[in-house]
Amino acid sequence: MHAPEPDGAPDGQDRAALELLFRFVAAVEKTPNFADKLRARTSFKELFERSTDAIVMLRGREIVDVNPAALSMFDCAGGADMVGRTLLDFSPDEQHHGEPSAQREAELVARTFDDGNQRFEWQYRTASGQAFWA
Repeated sequence: MHAPEPDGAPDGQDRAALELLFRFVAAVEKTPNFADKLRARTSFKELFERSTDAIVMLRGREIVDVNPAALSMFDCAGGADMVGRTLLDFSPDEQHHGEPSAQREAELVARTFDDGNQRFEWQYRTASGQAFWA
């Protein structure tokens, strides 16, 4: 059974913006000229910083960077409140259907490594403990 999209769940416009960002990163990877890569990196950083969509960059499961929109969404004062932690640190012990968050995350990570990009609903908690969907 599919849970209804709660307020704050990503809509089609948010998903389209994320897909555009992924395409941009893929194009940068294919750019052979260093100067072009440097310009593209600068453009990416501007897009990252100015985006109204929350962007959380991960290395493995560890948060390595966040943009201002992510800080706002997670109710954090600065990057130090998130960098070095995992998204599981911002998740309730159980997701809405009663499955432990750690177990569900492990399944989704494994599926992502096997199949590529995955879309799913996830309940998070802000730094102050308020639940929200993403």
